[in-house]
Amino acid sequence: MKITWFGNRTLRLHMAGQIIVWHPAAIEGVAPEELESGTDQIIAAGQALPKADATSWQPRRAPTALEPVDQQVAVLELGPDAALVEGPGEPPLLLLGGAAPPAGRWSRDAVVLAFTQKAAAAALEALHPKLIVLAVEADDLDAVFDELRAHLGGTALTALEPGLALEV
Repeated sequence: MKITWFGNRTLRLHMAGQIIVWHPAAIEGVAPEELESGTDQIIAAGQALPKADATSWQPRRAPTALEPVDQQVAVLELGPDAALVEGPGEPPLLLLGGAAPPAGRWSRDAVVLAFTQKAAAAALEALHPKLIVLAVEADDLDAVFDELRAHLGGTALTALEPGLALEV
């Protein structure tokens, strides 16, 4: 999985052989054609997504060499300001802007991309994921790291820089 954050909530995700653009917006210095080039799915802000119950949802397993490959990446709504991006053979990616929904055991293997300090803290407290990725403005990073540092336990924490990709 590769995540590129452009600012606000605009992301370009490479997952399970597909490219998904999340909430495309006008970004200074980035041509819309560049952002959306080669995409398999574009998910606009406010777009209705299939709903899923995070407590009973299970990730698909990676197909074996003898099975037909259904590599369609699923984008699901888990609640207000929470979406799940899932591709076979990839860790679940939870996009979180607010409170973390109650989730099953899958959340411990998840990557949480938090758009706010509150979302990062909620994910850490409720989900205990393997990694939290921060997509917050540089001015806020020190405060977020200071708040979360003592509570991380086994969760890794990193931050995105606009326009640079993170390979997970």
